[in-house]
Amino acid sequence: MRTYSTFNEYVDETQLSFKNDGIENYLGGQIDFRFDSLGELSSSAEYLLGGYYKLNAQLSTPWLEATGISSLSKAPFLPFAYRGSHNSWVNDFSDPFFNQLSGFIKTWVGGLSVAPGITYTSQNNYIYYKENKVAGEQR
Repeated sequence: MRTYSTFNEYVDETQLSFKNDGIENYLGGQIDFRFDSLGELSSSAEYLLGGYYKLNAQLSTPWLEATGISSLSKAPFLPFAYRGSHNSWVNDFSDPFFNQLSGFIKTWVGGLSVAPGITYTSQNNYIYYKENKVAGEQR
């Protein structure tokens, strides 16, 4: 459980697309399997009530390493609303989504360890700051 509260006397809270205070409830766990000397499989999961999550999995063997990550998260507070001395913004962003799969093969060539690998990453609703320091959303 996490309690949060935001306040800015210069931002009209009725224009915001989120509640400025509340309690977040999380549920999560972790599990690991070890297959003697053959390898290890570990995973973890976190769930924020409301539909947000983060899943991790990792496989490690003497000849292979693989990892998978998936998350759907709430956008952070700062990109939603800002009020400075020269500019301000109020935005309404979609929830950022992220998937990543990676793996590499471990092998020995002579006395040299070689591990070629690949990583695939997919992002949706990525929130970023443009060069002029105004929050934006890539679709």
